Amino acid sequence: MRTKWLESLDRDGIGYLARLADAEGVRPLLVMIHGAGGSAQVWLNQVRGLADRMDCLALDLPGHGRTKGEGRYSISAYGGWLTDLLSRLAAEQVVLMGHSMGGAVAMEAALAAPPWLKALILVGTGARLQVAPRLLKGLTASFDATVALIMRNAYGAGAEQAWVREGERLMRAAGQTVVRQDFEACEAFDRTDEVRRIAVACLVACGQEDRLTPPPLSAELCRTISGSRLALIEGAGHMVMIERFAALNGEVAAFCARCRELQPKGPPFAP
Repeated sequence: MRTKWLESLDRDGIGYLARLADAEGVRPLLVMIHGAGGSAQVWLNQVRGLADRMDCLALDLPGHGRTKGEGRYSISAYGGWLTDLLSRLAAEQVVLMGHSMGGAVAMEAALAAPPWLKALILVGTGARLQVAPRLLKGLTASFDATVALIMRNAYGAGAEQAWVREGERLMRAAGQTVVRQDFEACEAFDRTDEVRRIAVACLVACGQEDRLTPPPLSAELCRTISGSRLALIEGAGHMVMIERFAALNGEVAAFCARCRELQPKGPPFAP
C-alpha cells in the first residue's frame, strides 16, 4: 500500500510532501524532483492541485530539505539514489517529473529504464546544463549575493517579490556546500548523445521567460526524445511550477490522461 511508504520514508529520514490516496496502486504516481539547492516545497502547488487526479509524492534529495545525509557530487549519483528508492518501495505506474537539476536527475533515472517508469515530465531543463563561471565562483566567494542573483534571474518579470525572497531562503537553507556541489554537478551533466534512448512518453515544459534554462533547451529536448511534446508556459520564468502553477498543472493532467490510456490496469482515467 502506497500510504505505508510514508512510514518507510520517515524511518529513513527522507523528506517529502505527499498526498497518497490509492492503496492499490492503480492511479498514476507523480514523483517530483526539485532543482539545485531546492526542496520538495517548490512542488506544493502540484501536490495540492493534482492530488484529486493522481497520487503525488515530492521528494527532498539527499542533503536537501528534511532528507538526512550529504548531497551528492553528480547527477548520476542523485539518479541512482532515486532509482534505488523507488525500486525499494516497489513503486509502479510512476510519472517522474523533474525541474532544472531535478530534470537531469529524472533523465538519468529514465536512461536506466526501470520497469516502474511509465512517463517523464521535464520542466525547465536540458540534456546539457551549463552554468556561468561567475556563478560557480560566486557560490564560493560570495554565497548570499550569488544566491540573490540566481533567484532574481529565476523568475519572470511579473513574479511576486515574496516568491523571490522565499526562493532565496530555501537555497540558503540548503547551505553553501550543497548548493555549490549541485551547480557543479549541473555543469558536469551532459547527456546530449544519450537522451534519444529515452523510450517512455515525455512532456517537456518550460516558461517562455526562462533565463536560466531558456526555451531552446526544451525545444532541443523535444526534438531529440522521440514522441515527446513541448509545452511553453506564457508569463513564466524558470520557476514555472510556482509562477504559473495552474497552467503547468493543466498540462501535466492532460499529459497523464493520455498516458493513462496506454495502461491496461484499472478503470479509465480522466482529467
